[in-house]
Amino acid sequence: MKKTPSGPMIPFESIFMAAPSPFLILKPDPPRFTIVTANDAYAETTGKSREYLTGRGLFDAFPANPADGEANGQERLTASLNHVLRYRKVHEMPWHKYDLPQDGGLFEERYWKPINQPILDEHGAVSYIIHRVEDVTEKVRAERDRDRFFGLATDMLVKMDFDGCFLEVNAASEAILGWQPHELLGQSWAQFIHPEDLEETREQFQRAVSGEPCFQYENRYRCKDGNFSWLSWKTLTELEEKVIYCAVSDVTQPRRLQAVTEGQKRALEMSVHGDPLPRILDLLLRTMEENSSRGVRASTMLLNPDGKSLFSGAGPSLPPEYLEACNGIPVVPYAGSCGSAASSGEAYSADDIATDPAWEHGREVALRHGLRACWSTPIFSTAGKVLGTFALYFDQPRHPPPQKIQLAEIISRTAGIVIERQQNAAAKLLVQQQLIQARNDAEAANVAKSEFLANMSHEIRTPMNVVIGISNILSTQETLTPSQAELVSTLQTSADSLLALIDDLLDLSKIEARQVELERVPFSIGRLLAEIVDMMTIRSQQKGLKFFSFGHDNCEDIVVGDPTRLRQVILNLCSNALKFTDRGQVAIHLSCEPSERENIQDVTIAVTDTGIGIEASKMQTIFQKFTQADSSITRKFGGTGLGLSITKKLVEAMDGRISVESTPGQGSTFTLHVPLSLDTSGLQKVALADSPPPVRAIYTGDRKRVLLVEDFEPNALIAGRYLRVFGYTYDVAVNGREAVDRAKSGDYFAILMDVQMPEVNGYLATKMIREHERATGTPRTPIIAMTAHAMAGDRERCLESDMDDYLSKPFRAEELMEKLAAVASAS
Repeated sequence: MKKTPSGPMIPFESIFMAAPSPFLILKPDPPRFTIVTANDAYAETTGKSREYLTGRGLFDAFPANPADGEANGQERLTASLNHVLRYRKVHEMPWHKYDLPQDGGLFEERYWKPINQPILDEHGAVSYIIHRVEDVTEKVRAERDRDRFFGLATDMLVKMDFDGCFLEVNAASEAILGWQPHELLGQSWAQFIHPEDLEETREQFQRAVSGEPCFQYENRYRCKDGNFSWLSWKTLTELEEKVIYCAVSDVTQPRRLQAVTEGQKRALEMSVHGDPLPRILDLLLRTMEENSSRGVRASTMLLNPDGKSLFSGAGPSLPPEYLEACNGIPVVPYAGSCGSAASSGEAYSADDIATDPAWEHGREVALRHGLRACWSTPIFSTAGKVLGTFALYFDQPRHPPPQKIQLAEIISRTAGIVIERQQNAAAKLLVQQQLIQARNDAEAANVAKSEFLANMSHEIRTPMNVVIGISNILSTQETLTPSQAELVSTLQTSADSLLALIDDLLDLSKIEARQVELERVPFSIGRLLAEIVDMMTIRSQQKGLKFFSFGHDNCEDIVVGDPTRLRQVILNLCSNALKFTDRGQVAIHLSCEPSERENIQDVTIAVTDTGIGIEASKMQTIFQKFTQADSSITRKFGGTGLGLSITKKLVEAMDGRISVESTPGQGSTFTLHVPLSLDTSGLQKVALADSPPPVRAIYTGDRKRVLLVEDFEPNALIAGRYLRVFGYTYDVAVNGREAVDRAKSGDYFAILMDVQMPEVNGYLATKMIREHERATGTPRTPIIAMTAHAMAGDRERCLESDMDDYLSKPFRAEELMEKLAAVASAS
C-alpha cells in the first residue's frame, strides 16, 4: 500500500479487485501477453478463475474459435496490444466478436469492447498493460435483431434527417419502388415525388420537422422503372436527434381499385343514359390505362353477329392502322391473343409476340407499332356467352402481374354488362318493331320500365347483400358502443329496406313480364305458418304488441304448391299489420277445408290487426301499384305501395283471391283464399320455404386456421369476415399457384378453393396439393370448393377432382359455417 500526502494508505490492489469493470493486467511480452492477474469482475464475466488465468498467455487462456475465422478477434486484439507497445498510448477498440471457450471444445458467442492502457515505468517504458473489457453481447444481439426485423418488414422503413435525405432504408424499397436501399441513401425525397404532389408533400414534411406526427399521408413516388407508385406515410419525429422515422405502405393497388370502381360507375351511368357503346368502352379502356404502368395500352374487340370473327370495339391509345388490321380476326385457336381467348373462353397471354406461335399472322404489324406482349381475356354475358375480348398490350416482353390482371378482369366484367345491355336494348328494339307494333304506348312503356327495373335490381343486389352481410356481422358478433350500435342499426335497417324495395321491384317486373314460375313441391302449411308465427311474435314484442295465432296446429295435411311465394304473401300481410298498428294486437287465423274438387284443399288465411284501418273510399285502390290508403301514411310509415300489389298478383297466380275488411280507427282484416293440391305421392320429403334462419352460433372449438383461395377481392373480403365471425383465423391466396405454396408450408385444417382463377385453377391446384400430400405423407387437408360454377354437374366435377365438399356462390353465412363445422367435427 502507498501513503497519500493527506492521510492513510490506499489499498490499490483491493480497489483493482473490487472494480465493477472487468480488468486484466498483462505483461508486455508479445505475442504471449502473459496474464499477471485478473479482477473479480473479469473472472465472473469470462467464467475463468483468477488462479486459472494467472501466468497463462492471453491467447492460451482464451484461444480463438476455429469455426469463426471470419471474426478475426485474436488478430484484432493482438494489433491493439502491439499498438499500445509501439505508441505507449491508450488504444480503444471498436466492438468485435471473440467467443469464449467452454468445456468440451465448445464456444459461447460473445462480443466485447476492449480498452488497452499502458503502465509506464520511471524510464517511460511499458511495464504492464491494463486490459479492460465491456461485454456488449446483448447490445450487439439486440441491434442485430433490429436489423433483421428491419430487413424482413414488407413496408418500407425509412429514417431521414431534417434536410429530407435518407439515412436508413430497409430492403422493402426494392420490392415497392425498385430502388435498392444503397441507391436511396443520401438522396433527398424531393427528387422522387410526382410533380403534382411536390408542394403538398413539402408542407407535410415541414410539419414533420416541427414535431407534428403524421398518421396517414399519401403521395406518388417515382419507381426505378419510371412509373409512379402511391405510398402511404406514417411518421414520428425525434427532435433531439433531428431525424424522422417513417413507415411507408404501398397503396397503389387500392388506389387503382378505387379509380377503376369510379370508372365502372361512370360507365354504367352512361349506359343507363344511352350513350354510344364506343364512347363507354373508350372510358373503360382509358380508366385501365391511367391506372397501369407506362407502356400499357388497352383495347376491346367485339364478336361479329355470325360468331366467327372479331371487330375493333375501342382502342384509344392504339394506332388506327393497327386497329384496322385487327378487324376480321377469326375466332379460332392461334389467331393472336384475342382470337385464341374468344375461341377457348379463357385468357391467353403472349408474353413475347416476337416468338409466340399464336401471333404468326399478326406479328409483323404488331411489332411495327411497338407492341411486344399481349394478354387477352374473353368478355362474357351474364349467361356465359362470349361477347368479345379485352386486351392489354405492353411495349416490352412480359407477363402481366396479378394486380393488373385483377384490374383488367374488373374492367372486362363491366364491359360485358355494358355490351350485353346495349345488345339487349338493340334486340329488344328489333323485337318491338317486328312483333309489338299493335301494342299501345302505355303497355310498351310499362314493359320497358319493368325490364329496366329488373336489370337495375340485378346490378344493385350484390353490393346491397354485401352491405347487409357486414352490418349483420357487426350487429350480432361485434361489441359496439351505443353510438356505434345505433349507426349500425340504422345502416342495417336502411339496407334491409332498400333490398326489400329492390326485391319488390324485381318481383313486380317479373310478374308484369310474366316471368314468375311457381314451384310445385310438397310442404306442410301448418309448419310453414308456425315458422312465420315464431318470427312475427318476436317482431311484435319488439313493438310492444301481442301476436296471436289460431289453427296452424290443426292443419297437418301435406299440400303441393310454392311455399316460398306463399310465405312471401303471408309475411307481407303480417308486416303491414305490424307497421300500421301502434297498440293492441295482431292475429293470424288458418283453416283448411276439403274442396268440392278432388284432392284439393281450400286454405284460408286471415290476418287481423287493431291498427289505423282503411277508409272505404280507398278500399279499391290499395292493391294498385305505388298506391297507399293515404299520402300521409307514406310520410309517417314509409313504403312504396308495392307490397299489396305484388301480394295480389302472386295470389292470383296461385289461382287464389284476396279481400279486405276494415273500419277506420279500429283495424283491418286481410283474408287470403288459396286452393292447394293434396300430396298423393306418399313421399315424406317435405320442402320448406326458402327462408334461411339468421346465424345464431359460431364455431366454439379450438381456433383453427383456414386457407381462403379467392382471386376476386370483394369475395375474399366477405368470406374473410364470415371466417372471423365464426372464430377462424385464415390466410388468403389470390391464385392457385399461391394456394399450392401456402398449403405446402402452412398447417391448415381446411382450404376454401375457388375454381376459376388465373395461372392455376382450382382443379389443378387441388391435384398439386394432393400429389404433395401423397409424396410427403402429409395428412390430407379437407378442400371445400367455393365457386360461382353452380350448373348441373359442377359439384360432381369438384368431387371428382379430389375435393371434399362443394359450396356454390352466392352462399349464406350459415352454409359456410355448416361446411366448416362438419370438417371440424370430422377432424
